[in-house]
Amino acid sequence: MRADIACLADAARKVDDLKSDAGTIAVAIRGMCSATYARARQIAGENMNPQARLMFQHGIDERRFEIPTTIVLEERKRALGVT
Repeated sequence: MRADIACLADAARKVDDLKSDAGTIAVAIRGMCSATYARARQIAGENMNPQARLMFQHGIDERRFEIPTTIVLEERKRALGVT
């Protein structure tokens, strides 16, 4: 999942104008990193039994909007020098 987080952070730095709603930016970067997310999701569940993999994947899929929004907000803090 680190590759997905890195992709989201990089995308946020590229497209965030620091004015638009963070949720709007999150939707955009989520789409930009969909291939990275799909691969990370697959790799993370490879060694799980089928039921555990479905539970794991369902859990991370539910957070697929929350995580990019958090990353946008964190990158904004860095860009604005806020701690």
